[in-house]
Amino acid sequence: MKTSFYEEDELKQLGLNSYGENVLISRLCSIYGAENISLGSNIRIDDFATITSTLNQTVIGDYFHLGLSSSIMGGNIFVGNFVTVSTKVSIFSISDDYFGNSLSVCVGIPDDFRNMYSGRVEIGDHVNIGPHSIVVPDIIISSVVSIGANSFVNKNCDSFGIYAGTPAKRIKEKSKRCLELEQSFRGLSND
Repeated sequence: MKTSFYEEDELKQLGLNSYGENVLISRLCSIYGAENISLGSNIRIDDFATITSTLNQTVIGDYFHLGLSSSIMGGNIFVGNFVTVSTKVSIFSISDDYFGNSLSVCVGIPDDFRNMYSGRVEIGDHVNIGPHSIVVPDIIISSVVSIGANSFVNKNCDSFGIYAGTPAKRIKEKSKRCLELEQSFRGLSND
């Protein structure tokens, strides 16, 4: 009996660049540019999530969860370990400029008439991104950061911070306890 996640033989057929152990990818998600996507171990990608990596590589570390209807778009995106991307989050490494100096990116519009900007997106270890948040191109979210629900991340986020709002601003310090817990967890899993 098939589950709602791809079986091992089906994962191989997706054509991912690489993936580790215990990778759960919903049969209802969409993946484009699979050959540019590398996934670590202990991964869960939920229903209706989308990963598009047609322009560049996307690398996702261990212990990662991509929530329902979330998207990682463009490629040139690097995600650390112990990261949760909640429901309906959008992470973009490429976007229109939205200033009206070009035509919108639509099917059939030549590059000469478009003005896209792009940039690497880096998400460190122990990051939680709350539901309905947006991360734009050329952003670094450092390790041990939480992004509140409905936030618009258009500036880098420094370590050990809780960020929220539109645009996202640092509102509080985040506990470093997760680093201790990671050490204990890794010690248990090596026994």
